[in-house]
Amino acid sequence: MKLKLIKLLLYLIAIPFATNFIYAYKIDLYVENSASMYGYTKEGGKFEQIIGNIVSDAVINGFTNDSSITYNYINTKIYKQKCTLSDFITKMPTKSKQIGNHAVTDVAKIFEMVLKNTDNNTVSILVSDCILSPGRNKNAKGYFVGMEYNIKTLFSKYRNYATMVWMYESSFNGTYYDCEDHKKKINTTRPFYIWIFGDYDIVKEFLNKIDFYNSENIAKNEHAFFCSDTTTSFLLRKITHCNITERHTRIEKAKLIDGSFKFNIWVNFDSILLGDKFLCNVENYELNNNFYKIEKISRKNNQLGTFRGTHVITISTTKRISPTSLNLKLKYPSSPTWVSTINIDANDCDLIFKEENMDKTYGIKSIVESVYSGYNNKSNLMEINIKINQ
Repeated sequence: MKLKLIKLLLYLIAIPFATNFIYAYKIDLYVENSASMYGYTKEGGKFEQIIGNIVSDAVINGFTNDSSITYNYINTKIYKQKCTLSDFITKMPTKSKQIGNHAVTDVAKIFEMVLKNTDNNTVSILVSDCILSPGRNKNAKGYFVGMEYNIKTLFSKYRNYATMVWMYESSFNGTYYDCEDHKKKINTTRPFYIWIFGDYDIVKEFLNKIDFYNSENIAKNEHAFFCSDTTTSFLLRKITHCNITERHTRIEKAKLIDGSFKFNIWVNFDSILLGDKFLCNVENYELNNNFYKIEKISRKNNQLGTFRGTHVITISTTKRISPTSLNLKLKYPSSPTWVSTINIDANDCDLIFKEENMDKTYGIKSIVESVYSGYNNKSNLMEINIKINQ
């Protein structure tokens, strides 16, 4: 509670100072207000807290100012609200019920409206439960096929933008709907999702201003979608005997010491929109020589002369060292596996109300994988070539 009060005080202090400056970046916040969303706003729980934290951090940390933020509800249309963050949060339980068509959730259409209104200076934030609603007596499987096509086609047109998705959980006390709009009153914990859209560099700047990994903001799952053509800079540092030459990118006179040879590759991953859960996982890398292995990847911010490293990759071998050229790749992330564990399939409408499925979302896998297919990026995030004893 003390931390929340401190953050609110900082936000209120920041507003008059921030409004004296012209900011290049804007934030458009969209909260989906279909009927299935009402249960999140009754308890004053994590749902409002996370939204408030993200927006207030953006102001406090200098990404934007209060007058450059727009607050919107969204369902079949966008409904812009003239209000402050405090008003938007506190009035949400009643205001969200008074605006628009609450019976429909067309996720593809919502994505389209948000993306069309996102310019090159704007970060758009969409908050939604992402529950697909085919409707009563509709062919759910046919609905899914159409929705998947629409989302994939849409994001193929916006591949120049970056997209992020976070899965959170919050208390939910209200009416829950299945795929045929049958109702059930529940009081439990339910997932919801925050999507971020915008120009790659601006989204990266935005992420640098928001602490998504503190105890208040940390999500249960996350994923990034983007097209990367960035070149990762690197430096080599020896652990065992060798000489590092050619601006610290080439290894000479390497030899085994006590049966092994090791060296570090310092890299700068500032340009990659992925967290350490991905970047520090050895399984996400590929090395072209089976005699060498990746021991570990660690986050270590370090200034090495004019080079600033963010992560260090340790490479080792126990085999006889012969002249070789190592090729190290960081693979583009596949569609996230976590969506399978929280997904309810199109044909399983009868499973939605089961107690063991209250932490799952009907159709989320189709949504996320359709976004991934729209980007259709098969490139590598990083590729480094290192010559050894050549």
